[in-house]
Amino acid sequence: MLVLDTTIGGTDSNSYISLIDAETVMESVYYKTDWAAATDGNKNIVLVQATRMLDEQVDFYGTRTNTTTQALEWPRYNNPMRTGTNGYINYWDQNELPEWLEYATTILANSLLGENRGADSDTRGYKYLKVDVLAIEVDKNDRPGVLPDDVWEIVKFYGDKSLKGSKFIKRV
Repeated sequence: MLVLDTTIGGTDSNSYISLIDAETVMESVYYKTDWAAATDGNKNIVLVQATRMLDEQVDFYGTRTNTTTQALEWPRYNNPMRTGTNGYINYWDQNELPEWLEYATTILANSLLGENRGADSDTRGYKYLKVDVLAIEVDKNDRPGVLPDDVWEIVKFYGDKSLKGSKFIKRV
């Protein structure tokens, strides 16, 4: 079984949240049939995949705390909190993971149990299809993104959608 490493700023970290903490998050989620049916091993897999997808799909504001050794994008310096007090900008503690990040990771992991968000769309490559009198025009903007809307609504205050594609080196 895949072992989760949730060490904050660790060189081998692979998940933003432990399985125990993810189970606690899921207690407050209504749509969790897939989560409830999954084995602990499969939950670990989707927690790692969700962490990787968040790191790939979001250009988080600020800078990684340790740019040379930490495995994941968090923790970070200078990532502003959604609200500041007294007119000042407050920043997340560089030695902690924000609760919203753990929540977003768990929600994305839950959605990954139900569908492959990274799979190609069934209509990829088609703009217009006509068979006899039946014609279908495909709206390329109607395809689901890699990050579900509910996850993007959580993370959008702390980074931008990545335009660079994958940030990870591919082995050939």
